[in-house]
Amino acid sequence: MPRDSLKDSLPDFEAKVVLVYHVGSREPHTSSALVNAHFELQAGRLFLCGEPAPGDTPNDWVLGCRLCLAWDTVEAYLVFESVEEYQARCERGRSTTGVH
Repeated sequence: MPRDSLKDSLPDFEAKVVLVYHVGSREPHTSSALVNAHFELQAGRLFLCGEPAPGDTPNDWVLGCRLCLAWDTVEAYLVFESVEEYQARCERGRSTTGVH
């Protein structure tokens, strides 16, 4: 597929939070939430790159780090309009499931 066609077919996650479920699992602990997500070609492979979303890891120990996920390892994803929406929905999920 020509590079321009590929770019036209990729979703635009600008100013969004993307919660990615990795191939083979939909467990909350095997997902990754990214902010400032964008696509990059690296070594001939397509990656979704960004930074971990606040609240995605215990104590936010990875905030400010770069996170790149191979797009072909993504099984599903959710898009949130803002960090605030993502955090509110996470909190609502924790309060209804008892997971903290």
